[in-house]
Amino acid sequence: MGMVEREDRDGVGILRFKDIQFLDEIAYQNLQQALDEIWRGPDAAKIIINMDGVRLVSTSVWGKLFVVSQRSKKESRRVALCGLGTLLRDAVRMLKLDKYLEIFEKEDDAVKAMAG
Repeated sequence: MGMVEREDRDGVGILRFKDIQFLDEIAYQNLQQALDEIWRGPDAAKIIINMDGVRLVSTSVWGKLFVVSQRSKKESRRVALCGLGTLLRDAVRMLKLDKYLEIFEKEDDAVKAMAG
């Protein structure tokens, strides 16, 4: 997957970006590939996207994350974000994406909430 690494913990798929500070279209393609792989597997219902280390996200990628959240709801899945820095949390609130995406401060908090 290159820019995205995957871990499965307590029935939750966790995706993390490796050495990415700006989440643009190219990085998003790697994320989408990782999401598709998880969604084809048996533990596809719960996914956490850890944004730790990501400093900027392009507007088009925010839109795509919104689409991912809507797709997951239609398919009875949960997708959450965690590890958002102050700038990204502000962007999520400004774009009102916090109404559509589950947001957690830390990965462990997200896993606990989603595994239970």
